[in-house]
Amino acid sequence: MPRLTYLSLKKVGAALFLLTILFSLSRAEIPNRPQPTSKRFAIRAEVMPLDKLQARRAVGLRLRASGFWTLTSEHPDFGGLSAVVPVAGGLRSVSDNGALINFSIAPGEKWAAHIAPFPRGCQRSEMKADRDSESLVRDPVSATFWLGLESRNALCRVSTDSAAQVVAPLTMRKWPVAGGPEAMVRLRDGRFMIFQESAAEHGQPLDLLLYDRDPLDAGAGVRILRFIPPKGFSPVDAGELPDGRLLILVRRFELPFRFSAQLLIARLPSPRARTFAAEPVVWFDQGASLENWEGLGIEDLGQGKARIWMIADDNFLKLQKTTLLRMEWEPPSRGR
Repeated sequence: MPRLTYLSLKKVGAALFLLTILFSLSRAEIPNRPQPTSKRFAIRAEVMPLDKLQARRAVGLRLRASGFWTLTSEHPDFGGLSAVVPVAGGLRSVSDNGALINFSIAPGEKWAAHIAPFPRGCQRSEMKADRDSESLVRDPVSATFWLGLESRNALCRVSTDSAAQVVAPLTMRKWPVAGGPEAMVRLRDGRFMIFQESAAEHGQPLDLLLYDRDPLDAGAGVRILRFIPPKGFSPVDAGELPDGRLLILVRRFELPFRFSAQLLIARLPSPRARTFAAEPVVWFDQGASLENWEGLGIEDLGQGKARIWMIADDNFLKLQKTTLLRMEWEPPSRGR
């Protein structure tokens, strides 16, 4: 028994040493890093063979990969992308450093992009922790968007006709620092779902907040449900499919340094539900990759079809990559 304990401690020590080395290779994680200025720049999109994508899907699932890229740029603030949403002409993402990045999807290797600083009204200071945003949703009609502020357990709403507004809901105040809101969904009917990333005690069910409207609106009501993801996984993003079901991206990190991810599918909870269950339908990398899938965006194409985007966060580490995956969702065949 003492020998096993010694070996366990030795493994933990070796893993921590490796993590220290890895994060010493970070190219941008500076606590008080200044905000980027508004600027146009270019992204180099290297097409990756789809057979390089280590993934498998549930039998009968009408989902196919249609594009896979590694994204790089000479702009020092490009990277650390935590969330992605479709916008006219391309995608919008938010980074760990609080930068908002819009970029086009072009046939060639060179994609046009624009970077903007974090909305001034969403932050209390210039410290990176105050603008660390991990979730992003958007109203395609008004162009209003909402950000989930991880280190503050708060939400920020940014609209074109008013100043940015922040709220720290009472329901999130006991969440661990860096424990949420990592995943957020704005449903087509105007309701919001916000997932807690991690509980204070390992293995405990996670909070899932279901708001009856915009959480920043006066009088917004909220239900707290319990969500139990697959063992070892945490919810990192989610979106609504054309048929009203949810697609949820969950991620697992394992020492010494490897990631895996799953896509779960679920129906919206009933009015009396106290728990929320989801079923895995796609498995990525099986814990043998540096690919940190973290952002999920769903584009409704009409007639039940959707385009699904996933983006991987490189954590501003030279050993990781920013990768983008495009998938096509087809509605179930008749009779199913």
